[in-house]
Amino acid sequence: MPDLPKFNLYDDGAAAYQISIAVMLAKQGIDGLRIDHVIGTPFVFLEKLRKKVKEINPDLFLFGEAWFNPMSDLSQIE
Repeated sequence: MPDLPKFNLYDDGAAAYQISIAVMLAKQGIDGLRIDHVIGTPFVFLEKLRKKVKEINPDLFLFGEAWFNPMSDLSQIE
């Protein structure tokens, strides 16, 4: 999707900002987070995100959107 903004989640500042939003939402009592285009999201970011929100709510549900079409898309998985 060329019109959507792209965040460099390998950058510590960008990753910390995105995680801070998730932490804020977790503190407000949400019970789940959906990660859009999880295939293109760095695994190191997902680990940090999970750790931070689970510290606030161990029952918070995390899930990600993943489409594989064609199967060559699997090369995007880190």
